Amino acid sequence: MGKTLFIEDLSEATSESTLRELLEEHGTVTSISIADDDAPDKQTKVAFVDMRNGRQGRFAIAALNGREVDGNVISVKPLKQRSSSGGHGGAYAGGGGGRSEVFGAGGRFAGKGGGKGGGRNR
Repeated sequence: MGKTLFIEDLSEATSESTLRELLEEHGTVTSISIADDDAPDKQTKVAFVDMRNGRQGRFAIAALNGREVDGNVISVKPLKQRSSSGGHGGAYAGGGGGRSEVFGAGGRFAGKGGGKGGGRNR
């Protein structure tokens, strides 16, 4: 935990080199990816940062979360990993049940029970 960091509320003025300089005080940065925040009411950027290991990531979180950078108070937290279970299929993995008019009767696995949630519309 803590190897990949998610940083929110970065100023438009914050560059990759500024972010790298701040983070490298706490460990080795292996990659940085910065993007505009998708929220229509925000004029900020977000970043995904990979640290060499979880320990360095935790140090960076403790030091930088809530810190002001280029006029904005940033939020730094571990990136939440998506679980490998819990999906309910889609067009190729069962069709999701009662959506036969869109995806066919249970998707491509209809003959085999339709996958998780599929095949219920028989």
